[in-house]
Amino acid sequence: MFGLSEPWVLHEGTPIATAQILSHFEQLDRFRKAAPTVAHTAVVAGDPCFDRLLESAADRDLYRAALGLRGGRRLIVVNTTWGPRSLFGQQLALVERLVAELPADDYLVAAVVHPNVGHAHGRAEVERVLAHARRGGLLLVPPFDWRAALLAADALVGDHGSVPFYAAALGVPTILATFPTDALDPESPIARFADEAPRLVPGSSLRDQIEKAIHTHTPTEYADVTGSVTSFPGRSLELLRTLFYGLLELPEPPWPAIPEPVPVLHHHRQRVSPLWARVVEGRVERFPSAVDHATTPRHGAHLVVDATQPTGRAAEMADVLIRDADEAPENWAARAFERLPGLTVAGLVEADRCRLRLRDGTEIVRYAAPGQDPAVLASVLYNEIVSSGRQQRP
Repeated sequence: MFGLSEPWVLHEGTPIATAQILSHFEQLDRFRKAAPTVAHTAVVAGDPCFDRLLESAADRDLYRAALGLRGGRRLIVVNTTWGPRSLFGQQLALVERLVAELPADDYLVAAVVHPNVGHAHGRAEVERVLAHARRGGLLLVPPFDWRAALLAADALVGDHGSVPFYAAALGVPTILATFPTDALDPESPIARFADEAPRLVPGSSLRDQIEKAIHTHTPTEYADVTGSVTSFPGRSLELLRTLFYGLLELPEPPWPAIPEPVPVLHHHRQRVSPLWARVVEGRVERFPSAVDHATTPRHGAHLVVDATQPTGRAAEMADVLIRDADEAPENWAARAFERLPGLTVAGLVEADRCRLRLRDGTEIVRYAAPGQDPAVLASVLYNEIVSSGRQQRP
């Protein structure tokens, strides 16, 4: 049993710790079986990490707002532990597939990577292998901000690490992408959770599986297993402080030991470019082209390029070109049509509207719905033009 069997807690036959902290009494039972000569050092004192999550759970809306999750946009956290049998070790391409298959306006995908991955390969290497996904809008969560992401999550895709178990204990819909059953104690709560949790089917639509998990999930679905995360919810710091001061033979401070709330993780949403856009049942769905290789071709879609960012060759293929109005030079749209013969719609994006222009000089102003990106309106107009057969050519 990782961390609790005799090879982990003994050195030359002597206990390495005066007190071996356990989070739940079920661990005490397993510890007595796995390391009977050290069982007398065990102290059940709850889980301080989970207590911080509990302390902050009521502020879920705050954590979501800090990540720019408005208008019903969902946060999907993909989490990997470390080692060759982890999610990264087995299904590294899954991150790009999630970014590619989930509409950018409806979902934010965030990657929570175990710090050991960065320690082994370097943070720069982690960023490199996720470069396409990051250009497609992936949020790579800083190593110690995973709790904030978990508090804001609508669903989590993970492996046999501890984060998916914490997510399930918080009531977050959790799907396991990979889980090496022989890597954990079969009697552990995480192993029992894996027996019940849904498994991701790599060959099927990720979007369908995630939406099904969200819509069919009951927050207390795994409570009989996840209840084993701690025997003393909210009390771990109190118990640990009593233990530590007792070992030091010092009086405890008079103030209460209360868990610190989880720090807020701020993420300012940036417009992803280029995007493939399509209209489905009157609604625009947009997908980052930076990860288009990770999924099937975008049949019936058009390319949207944001000219506020460096566009490179993407502008030459653009059907729709958008730009923030306050950064656009005079006669920007006219010059864009002159330079780009395949362009159909040019849109200047403002706070609540989009000023649209066609190749023949026609100008149209449309207003966005609350929480809607006004740039979407350019795609709506493009679809109307193509559907009516009025697509203009130079």
